[in-house]
Amino acid sequence: MWPESISIFVAVVFGLIVGSFLNVVIVRIPQGKSIIFPSSHCPYCETPIRWWQNIPILSFILLRGRCSECRKSISWRYPLVEGLTGLLFGYSVLLFGISLNSAIAIVLIGFLIPIAFIDYDEFLIFDVLSYSGIVAGLLLSAVSMNFSILISAIIGGIVGAGSLLVIRGLGNILFRKESMGLGDIKLAGLIGVFLGWQLTLLSFFFGAVLIVLVYAIKAVIRFHPRPDERYPFGFYFSWAAIGMLFWGNKLMEIYLNFLHLSS
Repeated sequence: MWPESISIFVAVVFGLIVGSFLNVVIVRIPQGKSIIFPSSHCPYCETPIRWWQNIPILSFILLRGRCSECRKSISWRYPLVEGLTGLLFGYSVLLFGISLNSAIAIVLIGFLIPIAFIDYDEFLIFDVLSYSGIVAGLLLSAVSMNFSILISAIIGGIVGAGSLLVIRGLGNILFRKESMGLGDIKLAGLIGVFLGWQLTLLSFFFGAVLIVLVYAIKAVIRFHPRPDERYPFGFYFSWAAIGMLFWGNKLMEIYLNFLHLSS
């Protein structure tokens, strides 16, 4: 058995590599392009990126954030996604150890990061990511060889998607226009399969709280709110779900203890 520090280091390095691939997913899926072919290249001059120019974070620093050929700026999104993925993978292993739970956490994060950033850019959640995530979550639950875990995943997916579907229907009636996209509902199904129905509903709540906080901050900075401004709910929902993945059970425990003390 490896020491914990080595396991975490390996998880971080693996996360950096996966994060580099997720950058490709984030760019190419909205464009309808293959995420495998062609190999990575500059989006401006289309010069193929050599292996040493594709080292997560380090290459960005060495190249000073510019293409080696055309010298156009490389988006800060690339090292940001790589760094976040590495840190979250490492934290998953720190929190859950080398276990099925850490594998579940890593796979969920691997789907939520591209979903979040694509939704932020495009206000779209693509079915290929949502459906693939749902299948991956169900397969991981089946691998556990625990029937109750598989049933919990199925119920979580149904309750997660069903809850937002009901909210969408009510919102459409009240506002007389589409209040929530179907992509958000499929995302709720994905999160429900991984987290279960309780943490999924908490993710929905905290996702809404994040939007309110961002709106309030923007209103203060601009000195006047913009009620017509759109907010990509999938982006905030995804980050709230990652928070609930790590700390949701602890929050529920604190809440239940509070109820017990109050009664």
